[in-house]
Amino acid sequence: MSQRFLTAVTGRSPGDHVCWPFHGPDEYVATASEYVGEGLDRRELVVYFKIGPASLKHTFLSEVAQVAGLADLRQLVLDPLAIPPGCTSAASATAHLGRMTRTAVEKGYAGLRLLTDVNDLVGGSEGRRQWIRSEHLIDRYAVDHPVTALCGYDVDKLGVQIVAEAARVHALTRGALSPFLLRAADADGDLALSGEVDVMTAEDLYQAMMLIGPEIPAHVTVDLSELDFVDHGGLVALDRAARSLGVAATLIHPSPLTAWLVDSLMLTNVKAGLSA
Repeated sequence: MSQRFLTAVTGRSPGDHVCWPFHGPDEYVATASEYVGEGLDRRELVVYFKIGPASLKHTFLSEVAQVAGLADLRQLVLDPLAIPPGCTSAASATAHLGRMTRTAVEKGYAGLRLLTDVNDLVGGSEGRRQWIRSEHLIDRYAVDHPVTALCGYDVDKLGVQIVAEAARVHALTRGALSPFLLRAADADGDLALSGEVDVMTAEDLYQAMMLIGPEIPAHVTVDLSELDFVDHGGLVALDRAARSLGVAATLIHPSPLTAWLVDSLMLTNVKAGLSA
């Protein structure tokens, strides 16, 4: 299994953007305690908030205490900035993340450590579509900013399919609800594909591409250096998505077999570039 599929919530550092599926609030309490405690030990500015359908909502300190399960909350603060309405759109949510990160650095913290509960938002199809785009932009922002983010998804409340849909666009995820991850490779919008894609999951790759599609540049590279396996179905799905989005995709670090498949399939919007 790829090192991007995690078993422990600790050991996180700036640049990590983690999808954390959990089963019920009690399990998330234990997770939050470890994750937040590590951030406090590292002198990071720790922020916990719930994200609802209308806005990013403040929570009371008592709610934070219940979720984090910590005895000493003196360093745990809520978002110090005003939260404008409509922040659940992809662009505005990540712009807000940027403001929070700058605030943390300006105040002398080592970085920003984010703990979220997005279950109320992603239960609806429109909220889920908007937030998955936001997750991709958070992933891109974290590549070169001092941000560590843990996004909690309640499998019991949302179901495996919805949580897997969100997990696919994170740099890291607990377990392997999705056998592949489509993450941001850099701050410019290039992508990286890790794990495994076959005919059974090819449609999932297509849907992941389409969900983040508005954020993908017209000429994009897709790094396959951490991809364990892809068959013809996965490559055809990738090409179909690129064609639907009007994107030209170049696969970098493909295996020799993958490069041969790309050429043999005569794909229109995907080509093999620099080999592994």
